Amino acid sequence: MKLRYIIVLVILFMVIGIDYQRYFYGKSIINYRVLPYGISPLCVKDFEKDKERKSNHFFFVYNNSEFFGSCAVPTNTYHPKFIVTDILEYYYSKNKLLIKCKDEDGLIRWVIPTYDKSGTYFHEIKNIHWSSFSTCKHIIIHR
Repeated sequence: MKLRYIIVLVILFMVIGIDYQRYFYGKSIINYRVLPYGISPLCVKDFEKDKERKSNHFFFVYNNSEFFGSCAVPTNTYHPKFIVTDILEYYYSKNKLLIKCKDEDGLIRWVIPTYDKSGTYFHEIKNIHWSSFSTCKHIIIHR
């Protein structure tokens, strides 16, 4: 009887451990709320004429319903600097997030979220102080 409970607990911890790793790629069934500013990763399969293509599209969900991944930056102005077409990788910690993305011209851009009283917004940064991100974890979505 005890062996049965131990086996069930071990399997449960393994499933949660696997699901936790999938969270950072947007494929988890549980929102672990690890990323700052209430941001959550999400991966959506692309569909074309009712047939599933092999590609997935990765987003960050912020402000409870807005998607970052195929949107304009900065999102709080009427004159965006560029349109994000793909998120390539990101660095994160408890209070930092640095996103490497590609724009519609194929240029690589670096973006950080900022928070003010009206919500979370994304801004491009040019000079990255890598020493402040040395303790962050690195997740690669696309190469």
